Amino acid sequence: EMEILARESHAQQAADLEEQRQLQLLCEQLEASLRRQEASHDAEREEAAAREAALQVQLDDERAENRHLREELDNLQARMSQAFVERDLLRLQGTQLRLELDESRTEVTTLRHSSSR
Repeated sequence: EMEILARESHAQQAADLEEQRQLQLLCEQLEASLRRQEASHDAEREEAAAREAALQVQLDDERAENRHLREELDNLQARMSQAFVERDLLRLQGTQLRLELDESRTEVTTLRHSSSR
């Protein structure tokens, strides 16, 4: 009976060792899989950071271009305002010249009438 118990104990130990070996192998496979996933996630994070940096550069460029265009627009609006002022001055001068011309015509007509008498 002791011999049977010893054989059973030995068989149990061998089964336990095999189970332990299988579990150890499974743990190593899981750890390797986890390392691969972490490496993949690290690479994805690096790619995302690079894309973010590129987009930030693009955004900064667009903002600089917008500032430049805004300045150009402001300059054009100032020049347009100046042109309107100049146009209005020319209209006033034209009106003044027409009034002076009318006045001169009136004087000429008056002079003609008085000289014809």
